[in-house]
Amino acid sequence: MGIYSQRSGQSNVAATHSFTTAIWGDTGGAAGQGFVGVVGTADDNVGGYFENNSFDHFTVAVSNLSTADAALVFLASGPVGLCEIDNDGDLECTGAVAGVVSADRGTRKVALYAMQSAENWFEDAGSGQLANGFVRVELDPTFTQTVNAAAGYHVFLTPKGDSEGLYVTNETPQGFEVHEQRGGLSNIAFDYRIMAKRLGYENLRLADVTEQFKKQEAQRKIVRRPAQPAAALRPGQVKLTPPVGSTTRPISVQSH
Repeated sequence: MGIYSQRSGQSNVAATHSFTTAIWGDTGGAAGQGFVGVVGTADDNVGGYFENNSFDHFTVAVSNLSTADAALVFLASGPVGLCEIDNDGDLECTGAVAGVVSADRGTRKVALYAMQSAENWFEDAGSGQLANGFVRVELDPTFTQTVNAAAGYHVFLTPKGDSEGLYVTNETPQGFEVHEQRGGLSNIAFDYRIMAKRLGYENLRLADVTEQFKKQEAQRKIVRRPAQPAAALRPGQVKLTPPVGSTTRPISVQSH
């Protein structure tokens, strides 16, 4: 270990690790008091920068060991909006979720926005063709493993030619039937789009995250409160203490 820096006692998390690290910041301070293990600050510059050159190692790894549902892992925020990722792998943002693609032969970049819904839908699309006014469409077996098709789904049809009209019947978790209306016997092709509830999220609709975001804002205010000098240290001095079990001796670094 290179340098271990501690504030307000060692954390329980630190006591379970033995990292081979150059710099380690740690705090065992009480929750809600604004203690932070590592802080990077800047004015009109980058507050923190990380870089590596590896195929199978993360440049930055962030983890929350809490087993509580929706425990916060990552927060990116600004004066008017924020995005968060929790330990369920859910991403929630107050702004738009967009992809950026090239246009005009790469001379411009344009934003394409993700569709938003009140419920958790997975979608698939495909094509089929009637034979004497009828065809059965089988759903992609991999797609059916990601959704709860047994709970029902929606199918939208687009005929590719003149007909009496099309309708869907006999919907099962494996597929559905398409018929021509009024007993028609045409052989026209059609496109279809299917929407089904994501497996495990069938009952989730417009989840209220008001209290969750209030807690985040309160936590940000605590962390960003004006810094107070440590009474036990001289101005400009930082105490560096190794973790339990480490052979590294405590040192004090005097800034210049």
